[in-house]
Amino acid sequence: MPRRSQSIPTNKIIRIFCEGPSEKQYFDMLIGKYNKVNVTAERISISVHGGKKGMALLKKIKKLMPHTLFSIGMI
Repeated sequence: MPRRSQSIPTNKIIRIFCEGPSEKQYFDMLIGKYNKVNVTAERISISVHGGKKGMALLKKIKKLMPHTLFSIGMI
């Protein structure tokens, strides 16, 4: 008789986009400190994305990653 799967909720994947190397290092430190495997920090270059900031930059990144769910939160 096979094992029945438990209805364990899955963790959502969280991506943190930051501009500078020190910001990425800070978030990587927090991710390691709290053992969060579903969180990743990614460094992006604003100059590559046409110098856009804020919501305009988020909209452009959404187009590049269509299968990623985005939500906006303040830290």
